[in-house]
Amino acid sequence: KISDLKIGVRLGLGFAFVLALLAVIGGVGINGINNTFGETQDIYENYLFSVQKLAEVDHLAQRNRILVMDMMLNPAPDNTAKRGAEMAKNSEALDKAFAAYVGTNLEASEKALVDAFVPALRAYRTEGLTPTREAAVAGKKEEAAKLYETKVSALAPRMAEPLEKLTDLQGELARAKYESAGNRKRNV
Repeated sequence: KISDLKIGVRLGLGFAFVLALLAVIGGVGINGINNTFGETQDIYENYLFSVQKLAEVDHLAQRNRILVMDMMLNPAPDNTAKRGAEMAKNSEALDKAFAAYVGTNLEASEKALVDAFVPALRAYRTEGLTPTREAAVAGKKEEAAKLYETKVSALAPRMAEPLEKLTDLQGELARAKYESAGNRKRNV
């Protein structure tokens, strides 16, 4: 019987019980912190990172379009050389950003949009930007203007549409993840 034990032993047992209880509470807290970190890490790695990379792709694609326009307006050799070098650098950075995005855990719905974006980007570059740049560099203003109007302006929306849908999808997926975590929290 506990009442038959000396006061020191009873205090020791009580203290041991409180310590054990604190250890259990601490373990539950640490587990909760680890779960929260895991959810936060997942949201960052699979959604925020993706949005950043897709925004970078969009920015660089649009920047190259602006550079082609600049070459058309100012076809001086020093300007076209400078703008052409920036376009090459931007294209390389765009490919790197897109590869980083594609390297994330893509959902099936994302893969379908990626499959639509890749050929649209290729056409935008090879049928639009590159020939327009080459015509501007060669001093063929009318040809460059016609290419810009018929190719660049026509292909840009086809490239931008799946890219915009990919970005919007990231928000939807992140919101679904957040709601799922909220539902788990309410069920605890």
